[in-house]
Amino acid sequence: MGLPAAAAATGACGGDGRLGEEPGRRVHPAPARSARPATVASRRHTLLRRITYDLTGLPPGPDEIEAFVADSAPDAYEKVVERLLASPQYGVKWARHWLDLVRYADTDGYERDRKKPFIWRYRDWVVDAFNADMPYAQFVTTQLAGDELPEPRVADLIATGYHRLGIWDDEPTDPLQHRYDDLDGVADTTGRVMLGVAMGCARCHDHKRDPLPTRDYYSFLAFFENVKPYDLQAHAVPADGAEQTHKAALAEFTARRVEPDRVGVREPGAAAGDPPRCGSPRRSAARTHRPVGGVRRPGASMKNGATTRSGRS
Repeated sequence: MGLPAAAAATGACGGDGRLGEEPGRRVHPAPARSARPATVASRRHTLLRRITYDLTGLPPGPDEIEAFVADSAPDAYEKVVERLLASPQYGVKWARHWLDLVRYADTDGYERDRKKPFIWRYRDWVVDAFNADMPYAQFVTTQLAGDELPEPRVADLIATGYHRLGIWDDEPTDPLQHRYDDLDGVADTTGRVMLGVAMGCARCHDHKRDPLPTRDYYSFLAFFENVKPYDLQAHAVPADGAEQTHKAALAEFTARRVEPDRVGVREPGAAAGDPPRCGSPRRSAARTHRPVGGVRRPGASMKNGATTRSGRS
């Protein structure tokens, strides 16, 4: 294949036949970069960061890095993994994946977006279940029918908060339509998350690709029909100490926040030598400060062998 006419006419081919060079000009390759080999310490540091982020969602602290780099034992890595799995932050990080799947939210949605009373107890039950390494069969069964278990505990009843997730309309135009929209959300979420199949379209017609007729969809939906409507007037929790623990943790969380203080701020347009006026609010990053690090969210119980906030020992 010959050169394009434009290239041949403009002399775009250099003296040695290479396209794009001017005559007599050569392109020299860039000098090779000297790659510095990674040290043992840097490799161990990287390994620790990866496993810590993966299991807890947080970076390792300086003391943890120093201890791991200095630990030459053959089981140093295994000890780190066991320590991270035993951390309460493990459940906080990995429970988020499940909570996203089941549509967890603290509020109802819609225009007023009101808070769901005590739904945080379900969130913390999921966190505690991950930290306790609960078997998956028990994890799913308790959420679907914890109130049907023999002699259910408080924690088993809290797990049924699964049925209270999703969007709730406190003033539906058609209450019956809204009721079945809610049931459809629970049924479709259960199918997607726990069965690995989307069955929501079978609400209106037989499934086009999977063997799911509308008859089977409504048979499945019937399992959830006896769930009582959402009671916005429920303002009591079982006397297991959970509410007191939640309030104490919330007060501690609030105290950790840096509130904006009032310090001297120079008035706009004031001369350089004028003293600042006292009592003006300081405009600083303190107004938007948020606690960072391994601080657990309000109301979250710590895995310390005592009875947890969800009632599990």
